[in-house]
Amino acid sequence: MDNVPCPFNIKLTGPAFIENNQRIDLLDFANTLLEFHKALDKTYCILTNQQRISPSNRKQYQLITKSITKGSLLLDNEIIFNSAQLVLPIVGIINPQTIWEYTSAGFKFLKTVYELFSKEKKAPQYVINNPVNCNFITGDNNLINSTDNIVTVGDPRILDIAAKSRPHYGAITKSLNANNIEGFQAGFKRDTTSEIALDFNDRGMFKQRSIVDKNPLQFHAKIIDFNTEKRTGKLKIFDLATSSFSHDYNFSIIGDQDIIPYIEALKHPMVSITALSENILDPVHGLRPLKYQLIDIEQKMVS
Repeated sequence: MDNVPCPFNIKLTGPAFIENNQRIDLLDFANTLLEFHKALDKTYCILTNQQRISPSNRKQYQLITKSITKGSLLLDNEIIFNSAQLVLPIVGIINPQTIWEYTSAGFKFLKTVYELFSKEKKAPQYVINNPVNCNFITGDNNLINSTDNIVTVGDPRILDIAAKSRPHYGAITKSLNANNIEGFQAGFKRDTTSEIALDFNDRGMFKQRSIVDKNPLQFHAKIIDFNTEKRTGKLKIFDLATSSFSHDYNFSIIGDQDIIPYIEALKHPMVSITALSENILDPVHGLRPLKYQLIDIEQKMVS
């Protein structure tokens, strides 16, 4: 396994770093670096098939800063694996270079699909180039094609990395503004085009929004909770294909309906429901249900 450290730089720009300026918003500065660290951590977890980074993982995998240059703030960093601490299952799976490459590919994918989504107002289609062996395709082939609302991906894990790092890039953009830190860049080598770049104009880019489908749906479900005062609750939808219930969804009642049928529904294993679906506009995973607005529960209960 090649444990050679992977050098990369982070560059912060804006009025905060102008010569002789002594005022830098410490909270924005710290949060920007911390959120990028968390994005790299997500890559590590996905590539090593772990839910979170343990204290022992922290001894194996580290990000270090070797030098800081003022002007625009430039940090020379390295991703390192501590050879003395390396244990299975890390050995033979990843190295510092793959951590960076997958993080960069995940960001490129994320920004590409959100930009396409913003332009086309619909989630792009995805083509996974190598879904069987999951071999990583280096260089520009991480995203082979991003035209005509179609994005071709070299490794399906890139989608997972993009989805799980999205909140962290969104948090970075929230820390950027024209009066303090206005730009964030990270690249593999100094003085080359940054592979990861955000500025204050990107604020809100990664925010997820919802839309209500105007076409009512009919389905069978189990009402598992109902708040009579708020007229809201939780339900499980019955999946005919698998003959099982899905995970929980929140619901609310539309209009000034009688709540008695909803209270009675708690006593039944399954009921027939007519509802509007409120969906998350998620460019990474496409359109997916967020919650349901219930129009009616049929009088006849499903046994």
